[in-house]
Amino acid sequence: MNKIKFETTKSDYFFPSFDLSEVIEIGFLKSYISNVSYILNKTKEEVAAVSILFLANAINNKLLVQHTENKEYLISSNLWGLLIAEPGSGKSPLIRYYTKFLIEAENKYNQNREENLIIYEQVKKSIQKRPTQKNIEKLKEILNNPPKLNYLYVNNITKEALLKYLSFNEQGILLYFDELGSLFAKFKKDPEYRSLLLEGWNGTGTYKYTTLKDSTLHIKNFGIGIIANIQPSLFKKHFYNLEDGFRERFQILIPLSNTPPSVFNKSINDTILQNMQELFFRLTNPNLSQYFSTNIIKFSPAALARYIYFKHFFQEKFINSFSSSFRAYWAKIDKLILSISLVFFLLRFFYKNNKSQMILPDDLEKSLIVTKYLLHNFLTIENNLSKNNDTLEKKVALKIFEISKNK
Repeated sequence: MNKIKFETTKSDYFFPSFDLSEVIEIGFLKSYISNVSYILNKTKEEVAAVSILFLANAINNKLLVQHTENKEYLISSNLWGLLIAEPGSGKSPLIRYYTKFLIEAENKYNQNREENLIIYEQVKKSIQKRPTQKNIEKLKEILNNPPKLNYLYVNNITKEALLKYLSFNEQGILLYFDELGSLFAKFKKDPEYRSLLLEGWNGTGTYKYTTLKDSTLHIKNFGIGIIANIQPSLFKKHFYNLEDGFRERFQILIPLSNTPPSVFNKSINDTILQNMQELFFRLTNPNLSQYFSTNIIKFSPAALARYIYFKHFFQEKFINSFSSSFRAYWAKIDKLILSISLVFFLLRFFYKNNKSQMILPDDLEKSLIVTKYLLHNFLTIENNLSKNNDTLEKKVALKIFEISKNK
């Protein structure tokens, strides 16, 4: 099988990269991205995109974004991302530079709670052995009030284990698959797993599930984020031709530089690491909403006007020029842009002097810069995989970004 190559040139696209300093203004985060970029021999944009993916999932559904009058239409930041690169290019090491912060946060928030979970399971089993009417009622009460835990990150998990973890959680969860193909293998064994993930992508609903033992799990914080790796040669085979709504939910596509890590003896400054861990502690805190008057974050009037302009401009002028797959991707663009806006909102709130509790134009503008880079990634992949490999989408993308850059 021919391997797919992802190649870009500045003459073809307007936004193949962005100025890290223009987007990330927090010193320790910028330094961390630069250090990881140097160690793993990746571009800063690639590492920054991975950073944003993890930060968005650290927030998950504890804060929601509302940008319309419809109070039912809320956005949760449990984004899905896919790293595309050849074996040995540093996909997994890059992921580990961020999962370690989630693991530390998980350990912090689960102290003493694991003991409560053991007791909970023991009591449940004891009641199930004596299925009297009184015990059945007691069991229902226990199942509706499980001990609260915070599983923030799980690796290559089964559907049953995922549902169990979510039933204990006070927030959503991030799934990691070292190879996306392993997830598709799970779908073949259990087709309901796919529909479960599709529903969990929304991030703002609840979920009830009846186990094989007729126990009902009630998930109150049903938000599922995903990050996965895949090789370019397997991308089209396993992923590109999907047409069930699964593909377009992977909104952060990152074709990594096919260069192996080049530095093995460089460590990152302890102060930078401590600040990064503190950032993840803050964002994963089950009580994150305590800093705000409500867990629903709204746009300022100026930011909302800018967002409406950007979307209407794009849709009215260019959307019909793109493929059906891109239009499906664009149909879910609210979640991508608003989730990234929420990340920049929190970075500004916690680390700058501006404590406004609304998403401001500058928060949104940073999100649009990153979004244009991600749109560029999608168009790059689309053109490389298209049978009719013309430059129509490249030319349209060029016009879009040139015209909208400073609007």
